[in-house]
Order: sequence, then C-alpha cells, then structure tokens
Amino acid sequence: MLSFDVNWLAVLVAAVVAFVLGGFWYSDALFGKQWRKGGGISDAEVKKEKKKGLNFMLPNMFGGFLRRFVTGFFLVNFLAWVGATGVSEALQFTFWLWLGFFAMQMLGSIFWDGKKFDYYLINVIYVLVMFMTMAAIVSSWV
Repeated sequence: MLSFDVNWLAVLVAAVVAFVLGGFWYSDALFGKQWRKGGGISDAEVKKEKKKGLNFMLPNMFGGFLRRFVTGFFLVNFLAWVGATGVSEALQFTFWLWLGFFAMQMLGSIFWDGKKFDYYLINVIYVLVMFMTMAAIVSSWV
C-alpha cells in the first residue's frame, strides 16, 4: 500500500472548511429550499426533524464532518500519488476525479431514483466546490 506524509492540520482545516461550506450550501440562505424541493422533502418533514433537536443532529453532524475528514485524507494521498505538486495541478486532477467518478455516478439519482435535475446539480456542484476547496487547502500546505 502506498503511504505518503500527510499534513494532518491541512486535512483538518480542509474538513472544517468543507463542513461549514456544506452547512451554508444546503441552508435556506443558498440552495436549501431548492434542494429539498428537488429531493421531495416536505416542509412538514423538516419541522419534524427540527423538533428532534440538536442531540438528534449531533451524530449526523459528526458523521458529516468525519466523511469530509476521510475525503481530505484520501485526496492528499491521491494528489501525492499522481505527483500533483502545486495548487493548479491539484485543482486539475481534482476536477477530473470529480467529473469521472462523482458526477457520473450521481446521475443515477436522476435515472433510477427519480430526482429532479436541479437536485442533482445542487449536490454535484457542492461536491465540486468542496473537492476544489479541499484540494486548494491541502495542496498549498505541502
């Protein structure tokens, strides 16, 4: 197995930034209403979840942060593996990684899950912005 030096502080910062970005991205201030509509999530469901309170949400929030932390770790290793030495190279590689793997796989949410194209776009563009932000952070802290 390949093993590279990992700047854990860079991974942590990238995960925190991605987590905060996701909170803003899916809030009503940005795309939350459109995302819920495209995903078939009713206002009644949102109210029901909010009534459960923060104790209910903490495990989900921790899981979301952990996913971003693990993504950052793998991104650092992929960038090292392909020899992306600068921010520009990291962003190029990350874009192609996103397009070839994530954006293509998420098309299934339209074809098989019956989700609307807007829902797909909100999700995949968030992941693109998240990946690019994380790549910029971890590649600039080499």
